[in-house]
Amino acid sequence: MRLGRSTKEMHGLENSTNIIGTLNELLKQKEKKIDKYNAPFPTALLIRNASPVFGMSCFLSNKRAIHKPEKYTHVWFVSKDGNYNDWVMKDLLTV
Repeated sequence: MRLGRSTKEMHGLENSTNIIGTLNELLKQKEKKIDKYNAPFPTALLIRNASPVFGMSCFLSNKRAIHKPEKYTHVWFVSKDGNYNDWVMKDLLTV
């Protein structure tokens, strides 16, 4: 909806458990992909949350449930939060 790809005005039912589960699946996929690269330097991951429903505070309140991939030096998570238009960035490995 935010990117203009959907004409829906309402989201389906979602809860924070679903969005954390989706994030964890993504992190596990990315963790498997890094093995395909033979990078001689440390690698970081950047993930942007485009959900207009769930912001940074939702993810931080569920931080214990977030998978922490060990193969990255940093997992940067970028998201808006609340009614603010500012983007917030946190390293999921250190929260």
